Amino acid sequence: MLERPTEASRASDGPTRFGRIGGTNRLLHEEFADRVAERLEAAAGELEGDDGPVGNYPTAIRARMLRLAADVALQEAATVSEEESPPPMAQA
Repeated sequence: MLERPTEASRASDGPTRFGRIGGTNRLLHEEFADRVAERLEAAAGELEGDDGPVGNYPTAIRARMLRLAADVALQEAATVSEEESPPPMAQA
């Protein structure tokens, strides 16, 4: 089973990891999505490892759904970052 972070480990991340730095939160979206995707991928791998080969149909479906969720998290973070970026003319 996957281990959840403890309160101490969360506190050690500090405000710079999860807080807004320099008025931008682009990294936050992408970092969050990366972490979620890694956890979902790990859960899919663990599920396949615990329940046998990928040929086990219910297990394969569950693992595929976890990987799809990981992909959706990454896509959503990219979309949010893009939507929050200033228009190209404003950057000039």
